[in-house]
Order: sequence, then structure tokens, then C-alpha cells
Amino acid sequence: MKSYILDDTICAISTSLGRSGIGIVRMSGPDAIRIAEEIFVSKDKKPVSSFKSHTIHYGFIVEKPLAISHLQSASRVDEVLLTVMKAPKTYTRQDTVEINCHGGIVALRKVLELCIRHGARLANPGEFTL
Repeated sequence: MKSYILDDTICAISTSLGRSGIGIVRMSGPDAIRIAEEIFVSKDKKPVSSFKSHTIHYGFIVEKPLAISHLQSASRVDEVLLTVMKAPKTYTRQDTVEINCHGGIVALRKVLELCIRHGARLANPGEFTL
């Protein structure tokens, strides 16, 4: 039997990798909102932590340079809708963030990579429903 760490923040692509207009990356766990805040910029510049639960927000996934001197220049990865669902009223009973990207493997993999780079780990098969 596979063991799971229930305190981790996990992420995965939640839609099929074929042709589609929209693709979803899902994160769940104690750091989901923090990670989203680090990679998402809303149109109104409000922080993700200030969003009410079960709301959807328009903005951009951005990749910020690691060098402090370049913090002002962030490159846009994709134009997205971000859904915030706060614990305990979620399927996993943890904070959950869903990022609706443009479909296609390039945008989905880049968003997934940023989630992992900022502290999430790739979910094991079936782990979201554990």
C-alpha cells in the first residue's frame, strides 16, 4: 500500500492532456494559497489570501526572477481564472486552489512547474480523493 503525507501541499493537472480550450491545475494543502499568491497576480492587484472562499478571480500566472534586483520584472506565463476554496469546506477539507489556464500542454506544464518550484509536490494517482 502506498503511503501518503497528508500535510503536504499537492498539485496536479486535473484535465486530460488532449486538445482543449481550458486546462486545470489543482493544488490542495496548507500552502496552496501561499503558493498561489506567489505565482498569481490578479487584475486588481489584491493578494490571494484576501479572497473570499469559493470565488473566482481573473489575472495572470507570472514567473518572477529569483534575483532580488529583478523583482519588478515578472514574465506572464498565462492569462487565467483562479478559484480559491478555503478549508474545511472543500472536497479535500484543505485549502484548495484551481487554476484554469488555456488548454494545451505547454501552459499546463509551466503552471504545474511553478507550483512545484514554489513548494507543492506532484500528487500521486488518487491522492486528491484520499
